[in-house]
Amino acid sequence: LRSDVMSDILLLKIIGARIVIVHGGGAAIITLCLYKLYKQNSVVIFIASGIIGAAFEYLCSWGQEMVFGTVSWDYSDTPFNIDGRTNLMFALIWGTLGLIWLKSLYPAISRWIEKIPKRIGGMLTVVLAAFMIFDAFISCAALIRADERSRGIPATSSFQQFLDRNLDDDYLALVYPNMQKVNEDGTKS
Repeated sequence: LRSDVMSDILLLKIIGARIVIVHGGGAAIITLCLYKLYKQNSVVIFIASGIIGAAFEYLCSWGQEMVFGTVSWDYSDTPFNIDGRTNLMFALIWGTLGLIWLKSLYPAISRWIEKIPKRIGGMLTVVLAAFMIFDAFISCAALIRADERSRGIPATSSFQQFLDRNLDDDYLALVYPNMQKVNEDGTKS
């Protein structure tokens, strides 16, 4: 691929990074944990989805802070929050979405997926998994490079120069508008 085409792919890809990682990941975890329970009582699915979704959201926030030194959301000023990383309102939203997903959407989508021939399904799985790995790699690389730029570390490789040119701080501020640096003393900037 030409570098301008690759840049366009990368720029389009990174736009939905938080949604893919947190919301898509949460949906995947809920599905993996609860898909066999889709015929169970709705209250059980609602509570389990709420707990799993909120726990995953907490872990994503904590992981982002540990790996990148940033956070993308802070619910500290909301009632019933846990370290500002998640709260009761979002647990209820996760529960509602998990219930809708497992009772209505997942069974229909699963039936549709089962109709895909195994060979084609296997290839699609590999392609989608490769794309997700590539997506995560580029997102992480862009955020690591942004941190390096903030500390005055110059680009020393062509890949770092590519990131500086195509995924600069202004662009990342558009993609991650709520992301804040967590300082040594715990304050955010």
